[in-house]
Parts: sequence; structure tokens; C-alpha cells
Amino acid sequence: PSVGYGPDGRRDDVMAGAAASETCSTRRAKPRTTKGVPRSGALRTGFLNKKAKAPPSKLELVRLKEEKRIAGNEEFKKKRFKPAVKLYTEAVDVDPYDKTLYANRAACHLALGDWRSAHDDAEECVKLDPTFVKGYFRLAHASRMLGQHDAALGAAKKGLDLEPNSVPLREEYALAKKDA
Repeated sequence: PSVGYGPDGRRDDVMAGAAASETCSTRRAKPRTTKGVPRSGALRTGFLNKKAKAPPSKLELVRLKEEKRIAGNEEFKKKRFKPAVKLYTEAVDVDPYDKTLYANRAACHLALGDWRSAHDDAEECVKLDPTFVKGYFRLAHASRMLGQHDAALGAAKKGLDLEPNSVPLREEYALAKKDA
């Protein structure tokens, strides 16, 4: 008999004749492992056989954002501001470039008395769209509540430059001027 190595890497005693080849071909070797990780055949064990879930499409993301925004609006109408903040935050996580989500979340923070968060959201809102008047109103209000009267005057002034007839901005400007 001659000595050799089979396809599985194990030593086989190769014998001449049909019986020996039958014996060798029917014998199955267990895959060798290195600390529990198979060395060969790892891809055949099911890793690629499982269907991986594809990332959401743009349409699915838009739908998700709108669902969260609408649910946040419903909570806001019911004056349930904390759940509304949570829903708007989930929508912002889906689309961080939507100015209305920041403006809506700023309104919730204002209603909760969280002036710093309202200021940050309103600031992000006007960074995303410098022509969004509602963002300037929320920024002016939050700045005034934080005691930043000059910043409040500046934000109200920028908003009034865009929309001179805005009654809420005129009122905010007057309050900031009075406090300054």
C-alpha cells in the first residue's frame, strides 16, 4: 500500500483496486476547524443561503418620515409634546435635511420650556433654509427665553425682512426689544 493525502487533507492509505476507491469516495470527512471556525466550506454552510434584507428604498424612507411627521403632528395637537418630540426625532433620523421637522420639534421644545433644545432646532432649521420665516420666529422666541436678547432681535429682524407683515414676528421683536 502507498501513503497519500485525500481531498480533505487527511492522510489516506491508498490501496490498489476498485474496493479501495469505493471506500475512499464514500468516506466523508468532517471539516476541520480552527477554534470553532470552519477552515473550508464556510460559505456552503448557509452564510450566503440566507436572504439578506435589502436596505429600505427612497420611497420607503419617505413614507416612514411622513408617518412619523403626521403622528408627531397628531401628538402636538393633543398637547402631548414629549411623544411628539420623540416622533419628530425619529423622522429627523430618517431625513436630517427637512427644515419643517426641526421647526416642529422646536415648537414642542418651546411648549415644554426646553429653551436650549428649541434654540438648537430653530438654528438648524434656518441653516437648512434661510428663507423659512417660521424658523426665525422659533429662533427669536427661544433666544429671548434664554436671555439672548440681541440674538432674539437679530432673528426677529431677519424674519421680518422676509415677511414684514408677520404678526407673531412683530410681537416677538417688540418683546425682545422691551427686554433688551
